[in-house]
Amino acid sequence: MPIPEPKQSKERRQHLLRSSLQLFISKGYFNTAIRDIIASSGVGTGTFYNYFIDKEDVLKALLEEFADQIITGISQ
Repeated sequence: MPIPEPKQSKERRQHLLRSSLQLFISKGYFNTAIRDIIASSGVGTGTFYNYFIDKEDVLKALLEEFADQIITGISQ
């Protein structure tokens, strides 16, 4: 069952990232296709490509978020 799609662009991007992360954890990065991310997040194909170039771009965004969280945790 797809997760309902948020309407604001920052929220929509985060929604795509959360959906992607869940799939990467459950299926693995290499076994997750963009169509899986689209189906899981409930967005259209064009919407996905408005935010990300490809699946690797999604992974880079997730890694940047994790790095930011680690740096924030260290600096507190």
